[in-house]
Amino acid sequence: SVIVMCVIIGMVFIYSSSSVYALERLGSPDYYLRKQVAGLTLGMSGLFIVRYLPLSFIKKCVPWMFCATF
Repeated sequence: SVIVMCVIIGMVFIYSSSSVYALERLGSPDYYLRKQVAGLTLGMSGLFIVRYLPLSFIKKCVPWMFCATF
């Protein structure tokens, strides 16, 4: 899928552009790549959890979600 390819290309770009900096400053060349993978994992987990929530529950929670974004 196109989205998966964009995510993979983005991960390659993150690693290639920050590996030297992360190695010099933080001691690990894959520091930023690991942070990105952690964020991706958290986001995908949230997607799969919210996917199975009933629409009526989501509609009831929309005002709270809106306020939480601020």
